[in-house]
Amino acid sequence: MIFTSLVFWSGLVLIPFIVLLPDLIVKAVKNTVWKSITEAAREQEIRKSDPGNLFHAQDYRSS
Repeated sequence: MIFTSLVFWSGLVLIPFIVLLPDLIVKAVKNTVWKSITEAAREQEIRKSDPGNLFHAQDYRSS
C-alpha cells in the first residue's frame, strides 16, 4: 500500500533534493565569490586562455 502512495514517491524524490539544495547553493556562491587561484586557473584552462596571467593579477592570493 505504501508503494502506491503518491506522497511516498514524491517525498522520496523531493526530500533529498530539498535537503541538498542549500549545500549546492553555498558551494556555488563560495566558488563564485571567493575563488581560489586553483579554481581561477581551471576556469582559464576551460576557456582555452593562458592561466599565466592570473599570477600577475592582484586579486588572487596563494593559499
